[in-house]
Amino acid sequence: MLRRIALPAAALLTCVAGAAACSSSGSRLTLDDGTAVFVGEAYDGAVAAIGIPGTVVRLDGDCWGLDDGGSGLDVLVLEHGTTVSEDGGGVVTPDGVELHVGDDIYGGAGVVVDSGLVEQWREELPVCFSERGLAAVSDIEVEIQ
Repeated sequence: MLRRIALPAAALLTCVAGAAACSSSGSRLTLDDGTAVFVGEAYDGAVAAIGIPGTVVRLDGDCWGLDDGGSGLDVLVLEHGTTVSEDGGGVVTPDGVELHVGDDIYGGAGVVVDSGLVEQWREELPVCFSERGLAAVSDIEVEIQ
C-alpha cells in the first residue's frame, strides 16, 4: 500500500533579470558520492501548479534526474532551501521531505530557474544536460511503500 505525504504545489517560473520576485540564489549540491543535485532560486510569490510525477534517478554525468515513465529523463531541479541530507546520500527539501535516488515522487512545477544559471550548470556538467530538459519540482510528495 502506498501512502503519500501531501504538500501544496506552486508553478514553474523562469526568472527574468531584474524581476523583483527573483534572486540569484540557485546552487548545485554535491552528495557524498559526488553526485550533483541542482537547486533553483528563491521566489516570493505563488501560482497554481501543474503536477509532475516520476522517479528520482541518477543520470549519466553524475546528477539527479526525473524519469516520468514516458517522455524520457530530465534533469531534476529542486526548490531553493534544499540541503544535503544527514546521511550525505540524499537531500531534504525546505518542507522537510527527504529524497533519495529511487524515490517515486509527485510535486508541483514551482521552481524558479534562471536561464543563465542553467547555462552555467550545462557548462559544468555537460553530460547531465545532453539532450535533456529540466524537471523543476517543488512541494514534493514521496510515495512510501
